Amino acid sequence: MKTKIFFFSKLGNIFSTEDAFVSAKKTDFLSFRSTFATVMRNHYPRVEGKIAIRFVECRSICIEAINLLNSLSPYGALNMTYDISHSETLPINAIPLFATSNPGYQTTLMNAVASANKVYQEFISSKEGKYFSGQVR
Repeated sequence: MKTKIFFFSKLGNIFSTEDAFVSAKKTDFLSFRSTFATVMRNHYPRVEGKIAIRFVECRSICIEAINLLNSLSPYGALNMTYDISHSETLPINAIPLFATSNPGYQTTLMNAVASANKVYQEFISSKEGKYFSGQVR
């Protein structure tokens, strides 16, 4: 049986804080995997059991930028449901630019790639991935 593998990597969104990110990423992965399995079972039964989905743990790249903007906010710690999304004093669209200009950005990306490679090697070494010869998507 030929197996395909999909990697699920949740980098968060521009509003992710470390606490919210850590608690939500595994839940998001489990929801994705469950939904994907249901769709495959109901609409593509011949593919069921031939697709492996693995979670790749990655750190959010926007955490430092969010924390910096929080420290500059005249409101103190921002209420994520109102202030950060409606305040005109914060450059919300610039948060990813802050993140990519962070000196640790390249390291964060390299760590994400290393994490994906580790998960792939674990898959190849597993019973499920023993005969894997396809492409990684």
